[in-house]
Amino acid sequence: VKLYHRYDLYAFEVVVSVIFNWCSEWFLSFPRSPKILLDKIDRVLQKCNLGVLKHLRSHKVQQEVYAWMPLRSGFSEVLTYRSW
Repeated sequence: VKLYHRYDLYAFEVVVSVIFNWCSEWFLSFPRSPKILLDKIDRVLQKCNLGVLKHLRSHKVQQEVYAWMPLRSGFSEVLTYRSW
């Protein structure tokens, strides 16, 4: 979106495209967190980094904390301005 800061229509189209193509499952269980998406994230973690998933589960960290909170904020609460 920052790429199109002078072109509001382009920025809008990018945001809408991402929502329709990648975030459509988020709204199936609204207002609760999207269980389908969180399960997909768990499968990716299980395949790519099983150690992290085991660590999160051993400390009883819920999916809503390690997956949904960053996604729902667009990582704006996770990454600092300099990290972007």
